Amino acid sequence: MSKLSKRTTIIAFASAALIGLSGLVSSTAFAGPGGPDGRRGPGFAMSEECRTQMFQQKLAAFDRDGDGQLSRDERRAMREQKKAQALADFDANGDGRLDREERKALHVSRASERFGQIDANGDDQISQDEAQNSCSPLSAHFDEIDTNEDGVIKWKEFSIAAKAHMAHRKLRKAERRMRGQRGAPRF
Repeated sequence: MSKLSKRTTIIAFASAALIGLSGLVSSTAFAGPGGPDGRRGPGFAMSEECRTQMFQQKLAAFDRDGDGQLSRDERRAMREQKKAQALADFDANGDGRLDREERKALHVSRASERFGQIDANGDDQISQDEAQNSCSPLSAHFDEIDTNEDGVIKWKEFSIAAKAHMAHRKLRKAERRMRGQRGAPRF
């Protein structure tokens, strides 16, 4: 087995273990094709209105030519801007790359920011109503994430679910790499 195959296998098993042990998601919560609207994964479990709203925000910020669409170059510019901002904010050692600890800090910061956006009343917990009103797929998985069944999602539950989601994304990238598709992680 090649070094790459071993790493990919380790990532796959570690991700599967994290998702399985977390107890947060059912076997279909992070399933591949065939989600609620026929698309992949939980990121697509939001309403058409929310998807439109999010696209309009991106369009307003990055549609340079005003044609109402994001071209390949505009999407590339959007990614480059996000990358440059992440480096500016989290590249502590100034080497032009985010190492494991810097990426971890980036993910924690983004999750914390997202938690704050969803927690509309600022009480450090997300109610079912806040989840439904947030244009987030969180409401579709609310009961699975609310592990103590108290009717709200606290930061600890949210961060565990975010970690499970990131592990799932990493697994999907590793699978694509094995199939020779784009978007694969670099080892």
